Amino acid sequence: MFKLKNKNKNKRDKELLELVSKFLNCGAVYSHGENAFDFTFSKLAYNQNIIIPMFKPYPIQGIKQLESQDLCKVAALIDKGKHLTDEGLAEILLIKISPPIGDPRKGESAEQNNKRK
Repeated sequence: MFKLKNKNKNKRDKELLELVSKFLNCGAVYSHGENAFDFTFSKLAYNQNIIIPMFKPYPIQGIKQLESQDLCKVAALIDKGKHLTDEGLAEILLIKISPPIGDPRKGESAEQNNKRK
């Protein structure tokens, strides 16, 4: 299951996520409390064929861009079947638990992140 989480305190964000779900014709929006919402989809094909291709013409801006890059890395590993091996699963878990390189909360800039690629 894949989730786009929204922890903002703005109820309009739920409406925005619902529009995204309707536009992409996939996923669903769930409320967690009064002001927390998730856009969730469970089919890998949605990720590979709908969500990730949207990042190319419409790249995500800000800190969420780093998270979307991690999503693309994990999707590539799954696409190659590496999630079925212990090593591949460990790599996916490392991506999940590690803060993205360039995350300003770690004190590293996005420019430093791009130099590492």
